[in-house]
Formats: sequence, structure tokens, C-alpha cells
Amino acid sequence: MNLFFSIFCSFFLAFFAYVKRALTIPALLVAFLFSVGICYYGNFLCFFVLCVVFFGTVITKRLKYAHLHQKRFSNPKRVVQILANVSVGFICLVFYHFSSQGIWYLLYFVSMAEALSDTFASNIGCCSSKDPINILTWQRGMTGLSGNVSFLGIGASFLAASLISFLFLLFHFDLIGFMAILLCSFIGAILDSYFGALFQVKYLCPHCHMVTEATIHCGEKTKYYRGLSLMDNNAVNFISNLCSVVLAFLFVLLF
Repeated sequence: MNLFFSIFCSFFLAFFAYVKRALTIPALLVAFLFSVGICYYGNFLCFFVLCVVFFGTVITKRLKYAHLHQKRFSNPKRVVQILANVSVGFICLVFYHFSSQGIWYLLYFVSMAEALSDTFASNIGCCSSKDPINILTWQRGMTGLSGNVSFLGIGASFLAASLISFLFLLFHFDLIGFMAILLCSFIGAILDSYFGALFQVKYLCPHCHMVTEATIHCGEKTKYYRGLSLMDNNAVNFISNLCSVVLAFLFVLLF
């Protein structure tokens, strides 16, 4: 797509994000630049998939907050969250633009599908009527803690992966590409839960003794509990997204 049309499309997406207060101002600027780049280096389908990921996040976040009886969008996404979820896909499109190798185009869809799949798992999974299960110990755990999964969240994750996969298949009749997006993005979302349980840093609230991912809880600074200190949720999201892309790359080479 040409640069003017890329800016035009991205402006309306950014304006909606601003109205909904879904992003901080710095994150909004970064997201706008990513959107322009995705339009310019890709095509309208690439932009449409980006919109699907954005609106899917907005809608499922609203469902999550309604279920938990929390104020909507009280925690807008920051720059690091945008980078964790969009940067890998954007880089794939840059490689596609300059190399003209179709595999990089496919990998963009894998990256976006994994991001949406993980978002659906987190936001819709919190709406489950039952406590989630820790993916490592298979013991019941706390809702919203990384590494804890529910059947509702897993189903929502597969639904998100299917949505992006079918969008790709609708415009590009490529069954290998379809399977690569569907399987690798879903596996990436599952890996996100494993990495979250194994490596993500957890803290302990000195007031209520709850294990949390927040550095402040009950108005007090939390204490380190377990995990790698630099491995927060954003790092886990980035690594999982990257893993899904690598898996898809190997899948296409094998098949």
C-alpha cells in the first residue's frame, strides 16, 4: 500500500484507540508507527488483521472487566506491551518487503494470530466459572496468574488462532500456510502459559500473603517470590510470539 493510504488508515485506528483510552500516549504513537509500517510493507489484509487483533483485545478486555467488576480500561497498554506483541510481526513484514520471500509474509500472520490467541486466553479465560489449573502442577490456582489455564481460555485461544487462519485462507488458498498459522500460533499461546509458570517473576504481598505479578499490592511493595527477575509478562509474550514464528518457519520448511 502507498504511504498516504497507510497513514490515512492508521490515523483512524489510532483515533479509536485514543477515544477508548486503550493505550497510553507514548504507546499510541508507537502503535501508530507500527500500523503505518504494517500497511506500507504489507497490504490491506495485513492492516485488517492488525485491526482484528486490536478490536479483539478491546472487546475481550471489556468482557474481562465486566466479569471481574472492575473499571474498564483502567490500565491502558504501555509501549513495552505494544513492542512485545507487534514488533516480531512488523519485522517479518519488513523482511518480506525487501526480500519478496513469501514465507515472511506468512510469518506475519502467525505472529498476529499468536498475539490474539494469547489475548483471548487471558481475557476470556478469566471469565471461567471455575478456578484455573496450573499448567505445570495441574493444581487449582488463582485467576489471572500467569501459568494458570482454564478450558474456557484454551478454547478461546484456539478460536482466535482459527479466526486469523481462516482470514488468511480466505484471501490466499494455501493449506500449508493455513495449518502453519493455526497450529503454531496456538502452540505459541500454550508455550506462553508454560513460560509464565516456569520463568515469569512472581511476588508475594506482605499484607495478604497472595502470590501476584504486581510490584505493588494492597498499597504495599511486594517481595520477590520466584522466577527470573527480568522475565515479566511482556518478556514472556515476546518470547512466546517469537517461538511461534520460529515453529512456523520450520513447519513450512518441512512441509
